[in-house]
Amino acid sequence: MAGLTDFWGKFFSPIQGDDRIESAIMKKQRKERCLILPDLHQDIAWAELVLEKEAGQADQIVFLGDYFDSRRPDFEIASARETAAFIKEVKSRFGAGVTLLVGNHDLPYLEGAPHFAKGLPDFSPQYPCSGFDPRKGVEIFAEWDIPWLANLNLITMVQGFLLSHAGVAPEFWPKEAAPEKSLVEFENRCQSAWENFRHHHEPLFSAGLSRGGFQETGGLLWLDWDDEFTDSLPYPQIVGHTVNAFAIEVRKKGRSYCLDNAQSTYGILTKGHLTTHEP
Repeated sequence: MAGLTDFWGKFFSPIQGDDRIESAIMKKQRKERCLILPDLHQDIAWAELVLEKEAGQADQIVFLGDYFDSRRPDFEIASARETAAFIKEVKSRFGAGVTLLVGNHDLPYLEGAPHFAKGLPDFSPQYPCSGFDPRKGVEIFAEWDIPWLANLNLITMVQGFLLSHAGVAPEFWPKEAAPEKSLVEFENRCQSAWENFRHHHEPLFSAGLSRGGFQETGGLLWLDWDDEFTDSLPYPQIVGHTVNAFAIEVRKKGRSYCLDNAQSTYGILTKGHLTTHEP
């Protein structure tokens, strides 16, 4: 659909020039205190506790995605519609001060947006994920509409760290000599992926072998921290996605971190130093 293709193209606006090239997300990264909330999975009560405690002291707030598909029984958490309403209200409350990244559990609902926005639950995604239920898609798009989705992003930079849902493998990183040029190239690839992922298979959004996929290494929304992630890009990374439900310590590989501890901890990035906290 041309309308949706036009929409996906609004996610990123890379800035390029012949002699001086600066990434669009690099321009936005200069914040002294950033609050980072990993995978939400419809636990909006936990997120609100974190925001009440920390938002007033933060220059920037980043959600690492996976807003939907709870890991717990329905009676313990918010519904998909309540979660969508919460995320929309958070964006309204904090405006440009909050960045909302996309996770693998969110992608099938975004892929089916044209159907769900019309109240049509009959949809099978080409990027399936455990917990997906098309009826949730109809709930979500009772709160969201397609233009609002321009508030979502794939990546962001904060204090020299590249933040995404699952991380970027070196196989997907451009082989430019200069880090800044390679970042611009990767932003361009993200933009192209968003414009075309509904029309053909997009490896950047697909799972690797360790997560039941068919490609060797997971893409930006699927990279497994334990089996696939390596700290080998020009920039260190902060990700969620790979849950560690039995500990609250931050996991680290080289300069990079994984924060997903099943809604028990969140991160504070201050002048390039990451610490984890409990609400």
